[in-house]
Amino acid sequence: MVAKTLPLHQLKFNSMKTSELIKILKANGCYLKKNGHKHDIWFSPKTGQTFAIPRHKGQELPKGTEKKD
Repeated sequence: MVAKTLPLHQLKFNSMKTSELIKILKANGCYLKKNGHKHDIWFSPKTGQTFAIPRHKGQELPKGTEKKD
């Protein structure tokens, strides 16, 4: 899979695994700030926002993950 370099709000999250999302985040300049117990904390220098991503890399993301604050 080639990582897409689209604005994060334009990405489609239907049936996406956490590992696929992480590839896209990295391609868009995001980076891991710290590891949590159930979620990793990521930062986007483009938006200045910090956000949590589930650590379950082999599982699909729950619907609505991209809309949560």
